[in-house]
This record gives sequence, structure tokens and C-alpha cells, in this order.
Amino acid sequence: MKEIWNELDKLESIGSTIEKTNILSNLITINKDAEEFLKLVFDDRIFDVSDRSFEIASNYLTSLEARYPDPGELMAKKTTSDNSNYTIDDIKKYLDELYIISGNDKINKLQQLMYYDKGFAKWITRLIKKDLRIGASLKIINKALIQANRTPIEKFKVQLCGRFKDVKDYNKGFPVIASIKYNGERAIIEKNRSVVTITSRQGENIDYIPELIEHFKTYKYDFMLDGEIVCNDFKELQKRIGRKIYNIQKLDGLHFRCFDALIGHNNMQLKNLKQLDRTIYINTLTRNEYLKIEEYKIIENQEQLEEFYNIALKDNHEGIVVKLINSIYEYDSRMNWFKIKPYLDSTLKIIGYSFGKGKNAQIISSLDIEDKSGFIKTKVGSGITDKNKDEIMTLYNEKKLIGSLIDVEYEKIQPELNGSKSLLFPRFLKFRYDLKEPDILDTRKKISLGNWF
Repeated sequence: MKEIWNELDKLESIGSTIEKTNILSNLITINKDAEEFLKLVFDDRIFDVSDRSFEIASNYLTSLEARYPDPGELMAKKTTSDNSNYTIDDIKKYLDELYIISGNDKINKLQQLMYYDKGFAKWITRLIKKDLRIGASLKIINKALIQANRTPIEKFKVQLCGRFKDVKDYNKGFPVIASIKYNGERAIIEKNRSVVTITSRQGENIDYIPELIEHFKTYKYDFMLDGEIVCNDFKELQKRIGRKIYNIQKLDGLHFRCFDALIGHNNMQLKNLKQLDRTIYINTLTRNEYLKIEEYKIIENQEQLEEFYNIALKDNHEGIVVKLINSIYEYDSRMNWFKIKPYLDSTLKIIGYSFGKGKNAQIISSLDIEDKSGFIKTKVGSGITDKNKDEIMTLYNEKKLIGSLIDVEYEKIQPELNGSKSLLFPRFLKFRYDLKEPDILDTRKKISLGNWF
């Protein structure tokens, strides 16, 4: 296993996704245990172990105020053993035993990590946390598996939305269910016995909403619900991402807005039921402060759809979602749900950039852009794919990034408190090497300093 630990250590300091993919692919090819280890990271088990549990197990501190930033490094630091006589089967056995215990037994089990070598303690800790901290997403790991002629990892997926930019373009037939599109964080909430997990659309564990986790633990039955984490101010919700539980602020209006169900009472399997039946089911759920049901309407024709859409926009909602009434829930499909919301797109110029944090500290994660007038400035990070990041880093290394043009999609131009303007929900689309200047989105003219003398 030492070979695996050494290669993973290398990945922590590499920014290029292509280089990460090649290293992982080579590791998988030459080491038969590497593939199984990576798949363990993405299995469905949640071990319900907090950072604090590792601190207690390693006797790091007794105070809640100072926290160690990386439990994996902490466990490795506390390890004194050089014992490396173990296999992938030993890892599986350890995880199986950890999964079925709780309380002090779980702490005692974590302490056993320090009886192995530093590599084992570090990487098994990160495996338990479901985050290797090497800047390699499931997409990158699957690329490496395919490159090594292995089967990619099938991971948690949700049903996605196709899109219409204009409500008049809708052409999928009637009747349909039309619901409000909420401005929040898409998530699946699952209760399995005493454990509640919240999973993002990207398949990542959401642990920064403890209010919802604790609330749904009180339910007497198991379930799996699809919906949106919503609060009064979406920007405040975004600030929670990556924060520790002890360092969060209250979110006004926080709740889970349910719009579908995959598992219901008494382990009732709902995925293959028709959309209408699933919608009827979620409306039997008891609403409360933390659980609300989507607002929807059965739409019979185009006229009713346009009316519902216009009312939604008038009420300051993002738009609507149209659901085909007889469709089942299909993972990763965009054929049954369709979002309709107004979009604009423009070409803007890159004037700056920001690197990521932690494991992405060597990768540019967002771009500062402006229109030709210079009065409309914004930052865009959404929509930037791994391929885009490689393209961005290439331009950065060639000193060609600043001044490059990109197309972005956005909802509208909005005023800022400082008197400037920015774009609402900008999304990166592509580089524009065929154009020489950005669009003008503000008709004001810049005043040259020379005009003042």
C-alpha cells in the first residue's frame, strides 16, 4: 500500500487535472489495489465521524475553540508505528467494523489508526471523511479509470433539467406539472435508521446545515427526498459552504423545499412511479418550519403555462420547472424535467483571476471580467469545467489570460451597493478567440484623465 500513499502524496502538490489523471491512471495500471481503494472513497456508506472525533481519538485537545485543519495529517502526526504489513482486505475489514459501531466504540476504533504507519493513518482517515484532499473529483478519477481500461465508478446521481430559454419554445406536450424554480442548493436528504445524510447534486456530503440534519433525525421513518435547501438570502447560504459547524451564522427562513421522493414510508420505493404519483405522495408529508413542499400547478395548455411562468417572474422567482406527468425518476437524465428561466449572454474581457483554496490552491477557480465600458464588472466561477481549467492555466502560464475574451450567461444586470453594476448568476460558457473586443453593456463613457488637464 505504500506505493499508493506515495502517489497520493504527489497529487497534493499538482495543479494540472491532466497530470493528476495520468498519475492516477498509471497507478491503477501498475497497482491492483489502487482501483479498489479509490472505489472505497465513493461507496455509499457514511461513517458519521466528525473532525472532533479524530481529535478526541488522537488526544489532540480538549477545547472546542482550536481545531486541526486536516484530520488526516493529525492522525499521521500522532502515529509512531512503522507497521506496514497490511492489505486492501485489512482496510475493508477496518471500515466494515467502523461502520456498524457508535459512541466510544467508534473513538476506540479510530485510535487503532495510530497503530499502523503514517500513510495508513493519513489516507484511511481521509477515506473515512470521503475527501482525499488531492483536488481529484470523481470525474477525474473516472477518466483515470477509463484511461487504464477499467470500469468507471457509478456514483450518486440526480435527475437533471433540460432547458428552454423562452417559455414559447416549450414543445413537450400537455398536461404537465409546472412548479416554481427556487434559488437554493439542490440536495437529496436521506434518513437511514438514526443517520441523516444530505448529498449535493455533485454527490458531495453537505454537513454545513446541521439544523436540517438534526430536524430530520427526529422522524420515525426512513425516507429519501429530492429538493432544494432554501433560505431568505442565498448568498448567506453559500457562505456556509466549507465552514465548520462552530463557525456558522443563523440563516433566516432556512428549510428544505421538497419537490420529489425516491423512498417513502416503510421503505416504499417510489423512483419508478409516474411523476404525478410521486407529486401526490410528497403532498402527504407533514409541512413544518424545516420541510416545505414545492408550489405547483397542473397545466393543460400553452396559454396556462405562459400565465404560470409570467406570474412566477412577477413574484421574483427564478423561473419555473416543467415536469412530464407520466415520467419516472431517471438518474442523470434531462428528458423529463425542463427549467424555463430568462437568460442573457455576452462577451466580456478577463481582467483578473483568483486561485482556489486548500487542495485547489494552485488552480485558478474564478475569473474577474468586465464589459467594454468598464462600468460592469463581475466574477465568474460557475460553469468552469476541468477542461476549461486546463485551458485557463495554459493561458495563465503563457501570460495570455489577462485580456482574453469569454462568453458568459447570466440572468440580468444588477446594481451593487457601491454604485457599480454586476451580472446576476454569471456562468462561464467558452473562450472567444475569434473576437477582438468585448460587448458594451453600459452606455456610459469612460473619461480619460487627459480631459481633466
